[in-house]
Amino acid sequence: MDRHPQAVSLLVVSLILAALAPFTTARPAGDDLNLNVTLITGEHSKDSSSETTILTLKGETLRYEQSYRGAHSAGRSPVKREYKLTAADRSVIAKVMREKNLLVTRTVKGLAQEDGPDIYFSLVIRSKTNDKEHTISIGGPRGGAKIKQDRIYQDSVYLVEQLYQIMNKTDKEISMPRLVN
Repeated sequence: MDRHPQAVSLLVVSLILAALAPFTTARPAGDDLNLNVTLITGEHSKDSSSETTILTLKGETLRYEQSYRGAHSAGRSPVKREYKLTAADRSVIAKVMREKNLLVTRTVKGLAQEDGPDIYFSLVIRSKTNDKEHTISIGGPRGGAKIKQDRIYQDSVYLVEQLYQIMNKTDKEISMPRLVN
C-alpha cells in the first residue's frame, strides 16, 4: 500500500495548492476597475473655445490630461501628469462606483439655453470591471440648474471629486472644472 509514498505526498500537496489557488490569486478590491472620465466645458459663440480634461485610472496609475481648443488656446499648453495610486485609493474609487450605482449605462441631457451664448458641459464616465463595460454620459448648459438635481449627475460629480482629492494629496495645482453654475 505504501509503495509510492512520495507520489502520495506530492498528490496531497498538489491538491492543497489547487484548493488555495483562488485565495492566493485574488486581487484587492478595485484592482479590476478601469476608468476613463472626460470633462468638457466650453462655449459656442464667435469666440468658441473649450477645455477638455481626461482622467484615466488603470492599474496603479491615475493619469490627468488637460487640453484647450478654440479662441485664446494658443497661449495655454496642454498638461499631462500621472499619480501613483495606493490600494486604499483604488478601493475608495471602486466603493464609490458600487455604492453610488455608477456601474450602469445612462444618458442625462439638460435643455439648451434659450438666450445668450451656448455655454455647455459634458461629462462622460466609461468604466470596465469584471469584463463589463458601462458608460454614463451627461451634458447640457452650464446654467442648467435642473440637471444638478439629477441623482446620476450628483453621484457622477461625487466620483470625479474623489479622483481630484486623490490627485490633490500630492498636487494642489490641479482643480476640478465647474460643470454647472
